Amino acid sequence: MQHYLRLSFFSIHYIDYKCMHNL
Repeated sequence: MQHYLRLSFFSIHYIDYKCMHNL
């Protein structure tokens, strides 16, 4: 379960990073 949460957290950060670069 902890691993899944970590993966989700990483995914959110990755999306945020992409959005920032697109802007």
